Amino acid sequence: MQWSVARWEARRRRVLPGERYQLVLVHVYARDPDGQHSLGLGSDLAELLDVLAHLG
Repeated sequence: MQWSVARWEARRRRVLPGERYQLVLVHVYARDPDGQHSLGLGSDLAELLDVLAHLG
């Protein structure tokens, strides 16, 4: 998993997470540290979706 994340964050030849991993990331980022859903503006999920949109 660390290798995959390093590829996603690389400055050269950036690789997007596959659809499967995007779904896993959304599931993880949609919760706050207490395990409650956090979907609004400023949430980790909103930031993740913004980053994925900028990456294409």
